[in-house]
Amino acid sequence: TVRRIQPGRKRGIMQGFGYAKQKYDESRARSKAMQTQKRERILSEIPEIEALRRAINLLWIQQIEGTLSEQQRADAVAAKTAQINKILHEHGYAPEDLEIRPICPLCEDSGYHNGVICNCLKQAFIDECYAQSNLTSVLEVENFLTFDESLFSEKKINGNSPRQRVVQIRQRALNFVAEFETGTQHLLFVGGVGTGKTFLSHCVAKELLDRGRTVVYFTAYDLIEKFTDITMGRTDRAWSELIWESDLIILDDLGSERSTEFAQNVLFNLINERIVRNKKMLISTNLSMTELKEHYNNRIFSRLIGYFEATPFIGDDLRMTKKTGMR
Repeated sequence: TVRRIQPGRKRGIMQGFGYAKQKYDESRARSKAMQTQKRERILSEIPEIEALRRAINLLWIQQIEGTLSEQQRADAVAAKTAQINKILHEHGYAPEDLEIRPICPLCEDSGYHNGVICNCLKQAFIDECYAQSNLTSVLEVENFLTFDESLFSEKKINGNSPRQRVVQIRQRALNFVAEFETGTQHLLFVGGVGTGKTFLSHCVAKELLDRGRTVVYFTAYDLIEKFTDITMGRTDRAWSELIWESDLIILDDLGSERSTEFAQNVLFNLINERIVRNKKMLISTNLSMTELKEHYNNRIFSRLIGYFEATPFIGDDLRMTKKTGMR
């Protein structure tokens, strides 16, 4: 079935970011504590390792004092490190077991890199939004592996059946994922209610998330609400950074938002900024291309036809078809 999910309804966005950061910090603290405990257990179990580690530290002091040359110190450190690694191996441990390693080497688990939010914290925030919206569980059942073309009618419409068409779009969606780094086109899914647009959007989201990409999912209505909250100071502005910087934005149900000048400005700025930054978008709408032209100003529509590949879905509402048993 095709579902519409509006992320963040259960928890305020500002709270959501704070909660995600808290969980992020807690998970990093747990990881560090577990690694520290393991190292202390090893050093307690094998005292000679600690003695060798102290000897290595002494070598540095001897070099500073001038009693050892740099090469002599390096050779001695290598020899003692080899001894430590040999002892660890004999006791069933790896050299890395003595290290305290951050989960994210880029930001070293601070959540920020070069003054901006690191991808690891962005993804933690996005994951929290998905957890709150139930999108995670949706992606487990709505993905390319569960795609079932037999649900679509074989009845021809202007020379093409809904089944033939959706198989073609599925391949286009797979190509979009495969060419994500090098491709320049954004996707625009156009078609009536229940024709498979949201399902295939979920397929793309799942595939890119599995590849470590950051994906943000909104309905058009929810997007405008969030930008309203940002403008009114009711939401952490970290949201806007995620919107600009995420690898993919999926904007579902374009046309469902309130038609206001503010909404048109938000949509134009979002679409235009993503194009300028070469950040991909996938937009789905129940409106036809003619209706889109009537509904949106020229600035928005010109970018939709200039930078997006329109992929029309055809056929009846699958949910109604499944209820009546007709194909």
